[in-house]
Amino acid sequence: MISRSRSPQKKQPLLSIKESSIVTESLHPSSKSLTSRTTAQLVKLFIDEERKVERALRTQSEQLVQAVEIIHQAFSRNGRLIYLGAGTSGRLGVLDASEIPPTFGFPPNRVIGLIAGGQKALFKSQEGVEDLPSGAVLELKKLKLKQEDIVCGIAASGRTPYVIGALTFARAQKAKTILITCNPLRKKNITVDVAIDLPTGPEIIAGSTRLKAGTATKIALNLLTSISMIRLGRVQEGRMIHLQASNQKLKDRAIRNVMELGRATRREAERLLNQNRWNVAKVLELLRST
Repeated sequence: MISRSRSPQKKQPLLSIKESSIVTESLHPSSKSLTSRTTAQLVKLFIDEERKVERALRTQSEQLVQAVEIIHQAFSRNGRLIYLGAGTSGRLGVLDASEIPPTFGFPPNRVIGLIAGGQKALFKSQEGVEDLPSGAVLELKKLKLKQEDIVCGIAASGRTPYVIGALTFARAQKAKTILITCNPLRKKNITVDVAIDLPTGPEIIAGSTRLKAGTATKIALNLLTSISMIRLGRVQEGRMIHLQASNQKLKDRAIRNVMELGRATRREAERLLNQNRWNVAKVLELLRST
């Protein structure tokens, strides 16, 4: 056991509590003094706490590499990535899935976000639905889960029945499975292809995993999909070449991409994009062939 310190200035370790199977529910050593602190002290405490996010991610870099590799392989075989979670975890999966089509021009049915309680749960907490494994199984059946797919369960505690039920069903269908948690001390009661257990430690507000656990999870999801898209060739020299230019800001970005990557003038870039439905990748191919 790592000893506690009452001093708010002393650097806290990633896991500064007595070992527990539910780290995310444990009390942070600095939490008892929250009401006696000034606003400035609280802001500093919350900012300092976020430093643990990078450290937590680095401990799981090998697992993140493994996860990206199997996602890339699945995409190459026309498989899908299906995020699945409850509450904050579910919302983060839906968010990441929703950002893939406009950013990378990837079909929306290839990265899917499912949340316990459905669309209503995105805006209002749906209590109790996360305790029903059958709900997740039903959703996966509706999607006609196949062997080429990947189910990525997101659960800060690592024990959400909705997520565990989905992963169990996915394994029975021989689909690949990934589990992302913020609880390295969770009970290892399920087998997955890759387990990413981010040691973010207890939250300043006990159990509020929308804090640094949520931050670490968001970054992990960003890594999985962004790097997979890079591996698929949907990014060139740091530029989005498959973006959906649906507004003026994105059209300006598309023009700049063609100017820089295709060595074209602004007028030429805009003309070619207009002629080719603002398809940056296609315009770049045309410029290379001339």
